[in-house]
Amino acid sequence: IADKSGGLKIAGTYKASRRKRIKGVFYCNYDPASNNVSGMKMTEVPEDMVALLDKDKQADKEGKDVGISSNFNPCNFSERKNGSFDLTLEFNRYFRNTTGVREDSWLFSETILNINISAAGMVFTRIPKRQEFGAGDPAAFNYSFYAGNKMVFLYNDDKRNEARDINKTPVTLDNSVKSVLMAAILDEKGNVERRIVYEHGDDKYVTIVKGVQPVGTGEFFVKKLRSNAFGYEHNKFGILTIN
Repeated sequence: IADKSGGLKIAGTYKASRRKRIKGVFYCNYDPASNNVSGMKMTEVPEDMVALLDKDKQADKEGKDVGISSNFNPCNFSERKNGSFDLTLEFNRYFRNTTGVREDSWLFSETILNINISAAGMVFTRIPKRQEFGAGDPAAFNYSFYAGNKMVFLYNDDKRNEARDINKTPVTLDNSVKSVLMAAILDEKGNVERRIVYEHGDDKYVTIVKGVQPVGTGEFFVKKLRSNAFGYEHNKFGILTIN
Protein backbone atom coordinates (compact mmCIF):
# COMPACT_ATOMS: atom_id res chain seq x y z
CA ILE A 1 0.00 0.00 0.00
CA ALA A 2 1.41 3.41 -0.99
CA ASP A 3 1.50 6.11 1.72
CA LYS A 4 1.37 9.92 1.38
CA SER A 5 5.16 10.27 1.61
CA GLY A 6 5.74 8.04 -1.41
CA GLY A 7 6.71 5.01 0.65
CA LEU A 8 5.12 1.59 0.75
CA LYS A 9 3.49 -0.42 3.53
CA ILE A 10 4.31 -4.10 3.02
CA ALA A 11 2.96 -7.19 4.79
CA GLY A 12 3.20 -10.92 4.19
CA THR A 13 4.01 -14.29 5.71
CA TYR A 14 7.35 -15.87 6.59
CA LYS A 15 8.76 -19.38 7.10
CA ALA A 16 11.88 -20.89 8.61
CA SER A 17 12.69 -22.19 5.11
CA ARG A 18 10.97 -22.55 1.73
CA ARG A 19 9.53 -26.03 2.30
CA LYS A 20 8.38 -25.38 5.86
CA ARG A 21 5.01 -24.30 7.18
CA ILE A 22 4.18 -20.62 7.70
CA LYS A 23 5.49 -19.39 11.05
CA GLY A 24 4.12 -15.86 11.20
CA VAL A 25 3.35 -12.51 9.65
CA PHE A 26 5.64 -9.53 8.99
CA TYR A 27 4.93 -5.85 8.39
CA CYS A 28 7.32 -3.04 7.41
CA ASN A 29 7.75 0.34 5.72
CA TYR A 30 9.75 0.58 2.50
CA ASP A 31 11.21 3.76 1.00
CA PRO A 32 11.82 3.25 -2.76
CA ALA A 33 13.94 6.42 -2.97
CA SER A 34 16.53 5.25 -0.44
CA ASN A 35 15.84 1.51 -0.72
CA ASN A 36 15.52 1.40 3.06
CA VAL A 37 13.26 -0.83 5.15
CA SER A 38 12.08 0.41 8.56
CA GLY A 39 9.58 -0.46 11.28
CA MET A 40 9.89 -4.20 10.75
CA LYS A 41 7.44 -6.21 12.88
CA MET A 42 7.41 -10.02 12.91
CA THR A 43 4.75 -11.90 14.86
CA GLU A 44 4.36 -15.66 15.06
CA VAL A 45 0.90 -17.16 14.57
CA PRO A 46 -0.42 -17.55 18.15
CA GLU A 47 -0.41 -21.07 19.61
CA ASP A 48 -4.17 -21.07 20.15
CA MET A 49 -4.75 -20.15 16.49
CA VAL A 50 -2.37 -22.89 15.31
CA ALA A 51 -4.27 -25.38 17.53
CA LEU A 52 -7.62 -24.22 16.11
CA LEU A 53 -6.41 -24.58 12.52
CA ASP A 54 -4.85 -27.94 13.38
CA LYS A 55 -8.39 -29.23 14.05
CA ASP A 56 -9.29 -28.13 10.52
CA LYS A 57 -6.19 -29.98 9.17
CA GLN A 58 -4.72 -26.65 8.06
CA ALA A 59 -1.84 -26.49 10.55
CA ASP A 60 0.41 -28.62 12.74
CA LYS A 61 0.64 -27.77 16.45
CA GLU A 62 3.26 -30.41 17.27
CA GLY A 63 6.48 -31.85 15.87
CA LYS A 64 9.50 -30.26 14.21
CA ASP A 65 7.54 -27.99 11.86
CA VAL A 66 4.89 -26.20 13.95
CA GLY A 67 2.94 -23.64 11.93
CA ILE A 68 0.07 -23.15 9.48
CA SER A 69 -0.26 -24.60 6.00
CA SER A 70 1.49 -23.05 3.00
CA ASN A 71 -1.91 -23.21 1.29
CA PHE A 72 -2.75 -19.98 3.12
CA ASN A 73 -2.11 -17.27 0.53
CA PRO A 74 -2.64 -13.48 0.70
CA CYS A 75 -5.84 -12.35 -1.00
CA ASN A 76 -6.12 -8.78 0.36
CA PHE A 77 -4.09 -6.05 2.05
CA SER A 78 -5.94 -2.85 2.95
CA GLU A 79 -6.15 0.04 5.42
CA ARG A 80 -9.00 0.78 7.85
CA LYS A 81 -10.27 4.26 8.70
CA ASN A 82 -8.60 3.99 12.13
CA GLY A 83 -5.16 3.71 10.48
CA SER A 84 -4.64 0.00 11.09
CA PHE A 85 -4.02 -2.49 8.29
CA ASP A 86 -5.56 -5.86 7.42
CA LEU A 87 -3.69 -8.70 5.76
CA THR A 88 -6.15 -11.40 4.69
CA LEU A 89 -5.09 -14.96 3.90
CA GLU A 90 -7.32 -17.66 2.39
CA PHE A 91 -6.69 -21.41 2.40
CA ASN A 92 -6.93 -22.72 -1.18
CA ARG A 93 -5.84 -26.16 -2.32
CA TYR A 94 -6.27 -27.88 -5.69
CA PHE A 95 -6.63 -31.64 -6.00
CA ARG A 96 -6.47 -33.76 -9.16
CA ASN A 97 -7.90 -37.27 -9.40
CA THR A 98 -7.33 -39.58 -12.38
CA THR A 99 -9.52 -42.62 -13.01
CA GLY A 100 -8.68 -44.44 -16.23
CA VAL A 101 -8.80 -41.84 -18.99
CA ARG A 102 -10.85 -39.42 -16.90
CA GLU A 103 -9.21 -36.65 -14.90
CA ASP A 104 -11.12 -34.51 -12.39
CA SER A 105 -9.78 -31.37 -10.73
CA TRP A 106 -11.15 -30.03 -7.45
CA LEU A 107 -10.78 -26.81 -5.48
CA PHE A 108 -10.86 -26.73 -1.68
CA SER A 109 -11.38 -23.07 -0.74
CA GLU A 110 -11.50 -22.94 3.01
CA THR A 111 -10.60 -20.84 6.07
CA ILE A 112 -10.13 -17.06 5.86
CA LEU A 113 -7.43 -15.83 8.26
CA ASN A 114 -7.38 -12.08 8.87
CA ILE A 115 -4.52 -10.29 10.62
CA ASN A 116 -5.19 -6.75 11.81
CA ILE A 117 -1.93 -4.81 12.17
CA SER A 118 -1.74 -1.72 14.41
CA ALA A 119 0.66 0.01 16.80
CA ALA A 120 -0.69 -2.26 19.54
CA GLY A 121 0.36 -5.41 17.66
CA MET A 122 -1.30 -8.02 15.47
CA VAL A 123 -4.72 -9.62 16.01
CA PHE A 124 -5.31 -12.96 14.26
CA THR A 125 -8.93 -13.93 13.48
CA ARG A 126 -10.20 -17.15 11.89
CA ILE A 127 -13.33 -17.04 9.71
CA PRO A 128 -14.36 -20.67 9.11
CA LYS A 129 -15.34 -21.55 5.55
CA ARG A 130 -15.21 -24.84 3.65
CA GLN A 131 -16.05 -24.89 -0.05
CA GLU A 132 -15.40 -27.98 -2.19
CA PHE A 133 -16.05 -27.31 -5.87
CA GLY A 134 -14.75 -28.33 -9.25
CA ALA A 135 -11.59 -26.38 -10.10
CA GLY A 136 -12.49 -23.09 -11.73
CA ASP A 137 -15.95 -22.87 -10.16
CA PRO A 138 -16.73 -19.11 -10.04
CA ALA A 139 -18.78 -19.53 -6.84
CA ALA A 140 -15.62 -20.02 -4.72
CA PHE A 141 -13.46 -17.62 -2.70
CA ASN A 142 -14.50 -14.42 -0.84
CA TYR A 143 -14.95 -10.67 -1.28
CA SER A 144 -14.26 -8.17 1.53
CA PHE A 145 -14.98 -4.53 2.22
CA TYR A 146 -15.11 -2.07 5.13
CA ALA A 147 -18.20 -0.78 6.93
CA GLY A 148 -16.73 1.93 9.14
CA ASN A 149 -13.97 0.21 11.10
CA LYS A 150 -15.60 -3.19 10.72
CA MET A 151 -14.56 -5.57 7.95
CA VAL A 152 -17.17 -7.63 6.07
CA PHE A 153 -16.45 -10.84 4.15
CA LEU A 154 -18.96 -12.18 1.61
CA TYR A 155 -18.85 -15.81 0.49
CA ASN A 156 -21.13 -18.68 -0.48
CA ASP A 157 -21.78 -21.01 2.44
CA ASP A 158 -23.99 -23.73 3.89
CA LYS A 159 -26.83 -22.01 5.79
CA ARG A 160 -26.25 -24.19 8.88
CA ASN A 161 -22.96 -22.38 9.52
CA GLU A 162 -24.70 -19.13 10.50
CA ALA A 163 -25.64 -20.52 13.93
CA ARG A 164 -22.76 -23.00 14.25
CA ASP A 165 -20.13 -22.54 16.98
CA ILE A 166 -17.42 -20.35 15.40
CA ASN A 167 -14.67 -22.55 16.89
CA LYS A 168 -15.97 -25.73 15.23
CA THR A 169 -15.01 -26.98 11.79
CA PRO A 170 -17.69 -25.61 9.42
CA VAL A 171 -20.23 -27.67 7.51
CA THR A 172 -18.84 -28.32 4.02
CA LEU A 173 -20.47 -26.62 1.04
CA ASP A 174 -20.06 -28.95 -1.95
CA ASN A 175 -23.02 -27.79 -4.03
CA SER A 176 -23.01 -24.07 -4.74
CA VAL A 177 -26.64 -24.13 -5.91
CA LYS A 178 -27.76 -25.05 -2.37
CA SER A 179 -25.76 -22.21 -0.80
CA VAL A 180 -26.56 -18.91 0.85
CA LEU A 181 -24.60 -15.69 0.52
CA MET A 182 -23.00 -15.33 3.95
CA ALA A 183 -21.57 -12.19 5.53
CA ALA A 184 -18.93 -12.58 8.24
CA ILE A 185 -18.61 -9.29 10.14
CA LEU A 186 -15.29 -8.69 11.87
CA ASP A 187 -15.14 -5.92 14.47
CA GLU A 188 -12.14 -3.95 15.76
CA LYS A 189 -11.55 -6.41 18.61
CA GLY A 190 -11.40 -9.45 16.34
CA ASN A 191 -14.91 -10.76 17.10
CA VAL A 192 -16.84 -12.41 14.24
CA GLU A 193 -20.58 -12.50 13.64
CA ARG A 194 -22.10 -14.42 10.72
CA ARG A 195 -25.33 -13.39 8.99
CA ILE A 196 -27.13 -14.76 5.95
CA VAL A 197 -27.52 -11.99 3.36
CA TYR A 198 -29.90 -14.05 1.20
CA GLU A 199 -30.62 -17.63 0.17
CA HIS A 200 -30.17 -18.67 -3.42
CA GLY A 201 -33.37 -20.73 -3.33
CA ASP A 202 -34.53 -23.17 -5.97
CA ASP A 203 -33.80 -21.13 -9.11
CA LYS A 204 -30.25 -22.58 -9.30
CA TYR A 205 -28.59 -19.16 -9.47
CA VAL A 206 -25.47 -18.58 -7.36
CA THR A 207 -23.58 -15.39 -6.49
CA ILE A 208 -20.16 -14.86 -8.07
CA VAL A 209 -18.44 -13.15 -5.14
CA LYS A 210 -15.27 -12.34 -7.08
CA GLY A 211 -17.48 -10.32 -9.43
CA VAL A 212 -18.85 -8.06 -6.68
CA GLN A 213 -18.06 -4.38 -7.32
CA PRO A 214 -18.75 -1.32 -5.11
CA VAL A 215 -20.93 1.30 -6.84
CA GLY A 216 -21.74 3.60 -3.90
CA THR A 217 -21.80 3.81 -0.13
CA GLY A 218 -23.14 0.46 1.03
CA GLU A 219 -24.14 -0.51 -2.52
CA PHE A 220 -22.57 -3.28 -4.59
CA PHE A 221 -23.02 -4.59 -8.13
CA VAL A 222 -23.71 -8.33 -7.90
CA LYS A 223 -23.61 -10.97 -10.61
CA LYS A 224 -25.33 -14.36 -10.43
CA LEU A 225 -25.00 -17.36 -12.73
CA ARG A 226 -27.43 -20.22 -13.19
CA SER A 227 -26.13 -23.78 -12.94
CA ASN A 228 -27.02 -26.72 -15.18
CA ALA A 229 -25.57 -30.16 -15.88
CA PHE A 230 -22.87 -28.67 -18.12
CA GLY A 231 -21.74 -25.85 -15.85
CA TYR A 232 -23.14 -22.31 -15.70
CA GLU A 233 -25.36 -20.37 -18.08
CA HIS A 234 -27.68 -17.34 -17.90
CA ASN A 235 -26.69 -14.22 -15.99
CA LYS A 236 -28.56 -12.12 -13.47
CA PHE A 237 -27.39 -8.70 -12.31
CA GLY A 238 -28.50 -6.51 -9.45
CA ILE A 239 -27.56 -4.03 -6.74
CA LEU A 240 -26.99 -5.31 -3.22
CA THR A 241 -27.52 -2.73 -0.46
CA ILE A 242 -25.87 -3.42 2.92
CA ASN A 243 -26.53 -1.07 5.84
